[in-house]
Amino acid sequence: MSKAKKLAPSAPVPQTDALAAAQLAELGDLMRAREAARARAETEIAALQAAVAAEDAPLAERASALTEGLRIWAEAHRARLTRDGATKTVKLQTGVVQWRSLPPKVAVARGQKEAVIAALEAAGLEAFLRRKVDLNKEAILEAPFAAVAAAPGLEVASGGEEFIAAPDRMEAAS
Repeated sequence: MSKAKKLAPSAPVPQTDALAAAQLAELGDLMRAREAARARAETEIAALQAAVAAEDAPLAERASALTEGLRIWAEAHRARLTRDGATKTVKLQTGVVQWRSLPPKVAVARGQKEAVIAALEAAGLEAFLRRKVDLNKEAILEAPFAAVAAAPGLEVASGGEEFIAAPDRMEAAS
């Protein structure tokens, strides 16, 4: 029987304090290089987005004007085009115009939500109200352990530990 060999760590492990400091300095250089690359990419992306927006604006404006003109024409001729409502889709030589019914929606006037809820409650229309109960995890974390320990299925566990290597934020050597 042969014993399986233990694989060496894939990460470079410093053997002295000086090597650890050098590795931390290299980490700082790498972090700065990554930040610089991301900053260059963001600058290029912003320039491309600005160029596309400048090219797109007049096209979008013209498309909107054409669509509005078609809507006005179609509304004026709707009875003929739809054969008095027999269809909502009209095929033309170069495309289609159509009318779609949008699904109904509920709108509550700004600042009136509480008043609407109170009115529904007063009228006995509880079926139109939704009640949501959820755990307040922040309160559980602030409570003494004994207060919540009796709840079956509830566990307050440690958040664990995290290792952080933070190189000094010095400017890159030129």
